[in-house]
Amino acid sequence: MLIATGGEAIAQSAGFNTTYIVLSINNSSNLYYDLNANTGNYDFNDAQLGAFCAGNTNALIFKGAEHNVFKCNGCDLTSTRLYYRIYQTGTSGGAFVSNALNYFSENSSGGCVNQRWQKLDFNTNLLAGLSAGNYTFEVYSDASITCQGGTAYASNNGANYKAYFTVDAQTVGGTVSSAQTICTGTAPANLTLSGHTGSVVKWQRSTSADFTSGVTDIANTSTTLTSAQIGALTQTTYFRAVVKSGMCSEQNSSSVAITVNPQTVGGSLSSGFTFCTTSNSGTFTLTGHTGSIIRWESAPVADFTSGVVQITNTTTSYNFSNVTQTTYYRAVVQSGVCAVQYSTVGSVTINPNTWTGAVDNDWSNPGNWCGGVPSADDDVVVNENTVLPVIESGVTAQAGSITVLSNAGITIESGGNLIVTNAVDIEEGGEFIIEDNANLIQVNDVANTGTANVTKLSSPLYRLDYTIWSAPVEGQNLLDFSPNTVPTRFYSYSENLDIYTGLNPAVTDFELGYGYLIRMPNNHPPFVSSETPGVQWTGNFTGTLNNGEITVSVANTANGFNMVGNPYPSPINIHDFYTENTGIIEPGSALYFFRKRNDTSATTSTYATITMAAYVANEAPGGDTGSDTFTGNPANWVINPGQGFFVKVDSSPIVFNNSMRAIANNGQFFRQAENNNDDWAISRLWLNFTGVNGEFSQAAIAYNAQTTTGIDYGWDGRSANDGPIALYTTAMGENLSVQARGEFAVQDVVLLGFSVSQAGTYTIALNNLDGVFTAIDEIYLKDLEEQQVVNLKETGYTFNSGAGQINDRFEIVYSMEALDNAAFASAQNVVLYQKDGVITIDAGSTQLHSVKVFDVHGREILEKKDINTNTAIFTNAMPKNQLLIFSIITEKGNVIKKIIN
Repeated sequence: MLIATGGEAIAQSAGFNTTYIVLSINNSSNLYYDLNANTGNYDFNDAQLGAFCAGNTNALIFKGAEHNVFKCNGCDLTSTRLYYRIYQTGTSGGAFVSNALNYFSENSSGGCVNQRWQKLDFNTNLLAGLSAGNYTFEVYSDASITCQGGTAYASNNGANYKAYFTVDAQTVGGTVSSAQTICTGTAPANLTLSGHTGSVVKWQRSTSADFTSGVTDIANTSTTLTSAQIGALTQTTYFRAVVKSGMCSEQNSSSVAITVNPQTVGGSLSSGFTFCTTSNSGTFTLTGHTGSIIRWESAPVADFTSGVVQITNTTTSYNFSNVTQTTYYRAVVQSGVCAVQYSTVGSVTINPNTWTGAVDNDWSNPGNWCGGVPSADDDVVVNENTVLPVIESGVTAQAGSITVLSNAGITIESGGNLIVTNAVDIEEGGEFIIEDNANLIQVNDVANTGTANVTKLSSPLYRLDYTIWSAPVEGQNLLDFSPNTVPTRFYSYSENLDIYTGLNPAVTDFELGYGYLIRMPNNHPPFVSSETPGVQWTGNFTGTLNNGEITVSVANTANGFNMVGNPYPSPINIHDFYTENTGIIEPGSALYFFRKRNDTSATTSTYATITMAAYVANEAPGGDTGSDTFTGNPANWVINPGQGFFVKVDSSPIVFNNSMRAIANNGQFFRQAENNNDDWAISRLWLNFTGVNGEFSQAAIAYNAQTTTGIDYGWDGRSANDGPIALYTTAMGENLSVQARGEFAVQDVVLLGFSVSQAGTYTIALNNLDGVFTAIDEIYLKDLEEQQVVNLKETGYTFNSGAGQINDRFEIVYSMEALDNAAFASAQNVVLYQKDGVITIDAGSTQLHSVKVFDVHGREILEKKDINTNTAIFTNAMPKNQLLIFSIITEKGNVIKKIIN
């Protein structure tokens, strides 16, 4: 606007002379930046204000502004302001922040007034809320005036004034990974920094976890600190990275520990131990080790190259006991992650348990051994000594192995037994003597060495009698065995020809597992009379003791009969022999033993017969019938050393093995073992068949839950009677010397056959019985031809017969119903039961007369007479948890019932 003054027009005006923005940077005093000024101050426009750390409250402060203005010719300036905005460079800015200044001072000059407006206490933190990035700081000023449109600007010709600065992200130290455990003298794996903000300035190491001591800088600005840069460590060391983000302060990363374990030292074991017995104990102690014991180890070799056994034990001591062989021990030690180390090796040396004979010759005296009486694990050495060991009668000795040195010896006396786990080795000049009725049993299939002497007495015989022998040793010549036997009286058996065949004994040795028929020596006492007993002959076997599995080739080209024999210096179990040869021995075959005098009367069969069920005698003159021997538990019956026998086979080979060998000291060629089991659930009866001229035959009937009325393998035995008379039972078209049937039933009927070579008078009589037959009163022989019945428990039965074989004349029955061919109604109607400890007999409509109760041994427990009702109740205390046999007499006959109480 123009104002006329004194006839002259004067222009009104107002505006900015100079403008400043005032900043404090990094806690500096006020810094004046020129906007439209041109002074010695910093120019704001295009200025680089610097880099600042995000969140820093004192790094970039807007303190205020100063405006120097003018107003002339009546134009007034009433207020002034400074505007600013901050935005990321390259983006559009936001709204400006207005900051009003205060009037400060003025002066006049040439009709104009110059004023200073300022405000220096805004103290605004320009970094507040800013994230990391590059920023533009844009500024302009204006003033309110009363002329020229009302507003004056200082805006760099409308472009405004712009300065620039950078905001750096705050430093984050991050995380170092990973912690490690190493062995001293080795370098760890690389360490890596992650999760950090900023750049790595350096790495640091320290021996303290808080980095308060022993800190060393590592010149490395990478996020990876390599294994090579770390190097080998000898103590636990801590590592961290130092990080800096721009102008932000340095920050430390998390620290990581490299734990250093000392090198493993295996240490030393206490001295070794030496024993001469497997009954031993001791303690190894570990000292001088570094690290933890992770286990112990043992091995049979000192270098631990084989047979290593790991032992769970983490203590510094190891207790051993009952070590059976020389064994080496060591501790396994490990210090942290360092390599495993082994301690020195300690040994437990097991020397053979050596015989000293310091007290006497008794094997069982511990004072005679360096390590006490040997056990089944002890290796035994018998060396030359003035007193040598004897295993006495009734003693069962044990050893792991036996070595008999030259000029030393062992004697197993009659009735003694020796069980050896492994081999028997006899040096040249050493002796190993097994007397008659003594036994050597070996467990493992190992070869023996050296020469032993085994003695076996024959049955009582006469000069011209025969025995089937089988050798318990290898290398025994036939003629050397019985040098006084006529050389033409040694025989083997030809299965194909079904005859005994002669052989040359001078050039023939006993083959393992075969039997040989040998006549008594020609200087043996001859037969005098039937009243003169025979004399036992002493057979001496010399050779290497047989042991382990022995297979015997047998044939079935004609009749299948083969002559074999016990190949061991110990008995073999008959049940085990049958079991092992299942599928080889023909079902129905018994084991047949030569039991005949070489007499001309020929009154009896040549062979005695045995199965798993019963033994049938032939009562050879001068011999033992055996009928009082094979009783009790058949599972314990054995064939003694030296005994040969016949068996009928379907195929080959017959197998003998150590599992069959058993202890028995009975002095017979074939008898039962000593561990008789009276509770064996079998019931048997033996019938003798005799003639007036001494003829003899025997048959047996057995009842057993394991067998049937058919032909049962190993239980039934065909008749091999070659005498003038024969008695047998029949089943499945077979004539049986031994017949095994199912469980006993009083209604059973057994067909009894016989053969006689001459017409004459004969007798059938009960010879022996056991099991349930001890509890019943009736064993009837029924003569179908003469319509006669006798109770064989009361008397024998004598009858006349023509010559021939007769299979349909006799029956064995056990009840009147069976005699009457009744339908066994009586037995079916009698019920026996137990409830609440009371045993009741209910005979239905049948009247009871009396009852006897027996245990399984045939012992009478109680009897109840004159019952005369149809029920009987037993409340008396009777044996519990065992089989009881009730013999019940009714008005219709005898009934047998069994119950487990």
